[in-house]
Amino acid sequence: MSLFGKRSGRLLGGLKRRWGRRGVPGSLRDQAGWDKRLILSLSRTRLPTWRQIRHLPEVLSSNDSLRLKIGAVLLVAGAAVLGTRFYFSRTVLAP
Repeated sequence: MSLFGKRSGRLLGGLKRRWGRRGVPGSLRDQAGWDKRLILSLSRTRLPTWRQIRHLPEVLSSNDSLRLKIGAVLLVAGAAVLGTRFYFSRTVLAP
């Protein structure tokens, strides 16, 4: 038996008894299936279009937009560091 076997059994025992062996009630399982079908039927592409990206500042809060800007700066800085390291490791100085 694992170290947390008894504790997890006590914590999750109530859920097992209420929801049965499968873990999720049938109505929730059916709803999840319908939700998945609905989402997949909406659009084949998973990336947003440029029109959607253009409206992003209207949707994001100031905190979210700040995090997005910081993430973009970190991504560009990381790509620059990797590019320069690759360049200097592959460059051989010749007389």
